[in-house]
Amino acid sequence: MDVESVQASLHWALQFLVPATLVLFSISLWKYYVNSTKDASSSLPLPPGTVGYPFVGETLGMIFKGFEFYRSRREKHGHIYKTHVLGKPTIRVWGNENINKVLKNEESLVTMSWPTSVKDIMGHGGLITSTRKLHNTRRAIVMKAFTCSAINGYADGMERIISKHIKSWCDQGQVMALAESRKLAFETTANMLLGCSYSPAQMRSMMANMEVMVDNFFTLPIDLPGFGYHKAMRARKQLLKTLDDIIMKQHDDCKDRTDAVAILQEQLQDGSLTTEELKDTLIEMLFSAYHGMSSLCCSAFLELARHPEVMDKLMKELDSCNSKHGTLQQEQMSKMPYLQRVCKELLRHSPPYGGGFRHVLKTFELEGYQIPKGWTVLYSIRDQHEAEENFKNAGSFDPDRWATNEANDSYMPFGGNGIRSCVGEKYITTFAQIFLCQVIRGCQWELVDGNTKSTHFPVQLPTNGLPLQFTAGYRKVTA
Repeated sequence: MDVESVQASLHWALQFLVPATLVLFSISLWKYYVNSTKDASSSLPLPPGTVGYPFVGETLGMIFKGFEFYRSRREKHGHIYKTHVLGKPTIRVWGNENINKVLKNEESLVTMSWPTSVKDIMGHGGLITSTRKLHNTRRAIVMKAFTCSAINGYADGMERIISKHIKSWCDQGQVMALAESRKLAFETTANMLLGCSYSPAQMRSMMANMEVMVDNFFTLPIDLPGFGYHKAMRARKQLLKTLDDIIMKQHDDCKDRTDAVAILQEQLQDGSLTTEELKDTLIEMLFSAYHGMSSLCCSAFLELARHPEVMDKLMKELDSCNSKHGTLQQEQMSKMPYLQRVCKELLRHSPPYGGGFRHVLKTFELEGYQIPKGWTVLYSIRDQHEAEENFKNAGSFDPDRWATNEANDSYMPFGGNGIRSCVGEKYITTFAQIFLCQVIRGCQWELVDGNTKSTHFPVQLPTNGLPLQFTAGYRKVTA
C-alpha cells in the first residue's frame, strides 16, 4: 500500500472515529451527570435502567415505540426502573405496595408534577396543576358538579346526544370511529358543562382548538411562531374566548339550569372560585372528554366487535330489564350487573390513561432503591392492569372476572384512591354505561380492519382511526 493510500485511510478513519468518540464520550458524560443527581446522603443505589442520549434522554423512544418502550423495560427490570423522559430524570414504578406508598404520601414525599408545556396549556387554575391545600380547596368545589344528584341531572342529555350520534353513524354507513367518538364525547361533556345552546360553529371551533392543544401537549415551552407550544397557547386563548362568549353572554337567558357551570357559578358569587379557575376547570373537563372518554368509546367498539358473546350477554340483560327501547333510568342500569362488569373490564383492559406523574419532595426508598429528591416518579396504571401477578389471564378481555365482586387493589383506572383520584369517575362510568346500552340496542357495527392496532401515548387510541361499518337496529342474540 502506497503512502497516499495510507494517508487516505487514516484520514477516513479520523473522520469517522473522532465524531464517534465524541458521541460516546457525551453519552458517558450524560449518564454520569444524571446519576450524579441521586441523593448522596442515601446509601441506597438508584434503580436499574438507562437514561438515553444527552438532553433528549429516552423521550423519542417513548413516543415512537409507545407502550412497547415500557413493556420491554418492565419485563427486564420488574417493578421499578429509571429512565429520562420529557426533560426529567424519571423513575417508573408499579406494584401495589410501591404505588400505595407514592399515592398515600401525597404532599409529604411527592407532589403533583407535569411538564411545563402541560401546565401552561391546561392553565394554572384547575385541579391537575394545583398542589397541597389549594388542590384540596379546589377539589371540594369542583366535586359539587359531580355529585350523584348532579350526574343524574346530566344523564338524560347524555342519552339524547348519544342516540343522535348513533343515528348519524347508521345514516353514513362507514365512519371513522375515533373522530366520531371525539365529537360524541366532546359534545356530551360540553352540554353537561355549559347547558345552554351553542352554535355548530362554536362547537367546531372548540374542538379544533382542543385538537391543537392536545397535539402539542408534550412539547418544548418555546413561545415563538412555528413551535408547537406557540400554536397550543394560541389555541387555548381562542378556546377561552369561545367559552367566554357562551358562558357570559348566553347563560343569563337560561332558566332552570342543571349544568356544571350553573353549579360552579354559585361559587363565583361567594368568592370561593375565580373566573380563571372556572375556565381552567372547564378546559380540564373538555380535555378529559376529547381524550379519555373518546378512548373508552373506541375500546368498547373494538372489544365488543371482537367478543360477540359479550354483546349477546348485554342484550339478554337488556331484554330481562325490558330496556331494549325507551329512556334508560339510573335505577335500571344499577340493576344490570353484567353491564357493570363490562364497564369495569373495559377500564381494566384498556385504561385511557397509562399513569401519573409526581415530583419527589423528599428522598425515600422503594424495594431497596432510592427515589431521589428532585426526580420524577411515573406510576403505571397500565403495568398494574397487565401484570399476571395482579390479574389472571390479564391480556384477555373477560368481564366475568368481576363476577365475584372481590376487591382488587391493583385495579386503578382513575388513578388510585389517593387525594388526587379522578373527580369525574362517576360521570365517566355513567357515560360509559349509557353509551354501551345505546350502541347495543340502537345499532350494529363491524370492524373494517380486523387488524386494528392501538397506541398508548399519550392515551390509548386506535392507530388507523378505527373505520367501522354501521347499520341501524339492534343485533339479534345468537343461539
